Amino acid sequence: MEEKLNNLVQRITASSQPDEVKAELFDTISRGMHALVWPVLLKYIPTERLKGYAEHPETITVDSYIDLISEASGVQDGQAMKDLEQVVNTVLDDVGKVLTKYHIE
Repeated sequence: MEEKLNNLVQRITASSQPDEVKAELFDTISRGMHALVWPVLLKYIPTERLKGYAEHPETITVDSYIDLISEASGVQDGQAMKDLEQVVNTVLDDVGKVLTKYHIE
């Protein structure tokens, strides 16, 4: 996963695209990567905790948010992280194909 992401960054950085386009590409990839996390982790968060936070969002703190992500990513022998890696790798492959399509080698 890290190697694929580094490859994409290098391809974009080395391309002849204007800096504004490069920045937009990096921003799009970054936002996409962030958006991938929650759908994968949600299925590993206990329903009671999600319901509790939904009913009382004022109880969410930075620490409780970090704990929630840490707990979800560590459950079931790290299966959440394996699932996340699979999803991220698929998306990075797709990004690579789009870059190739637009001749960003």
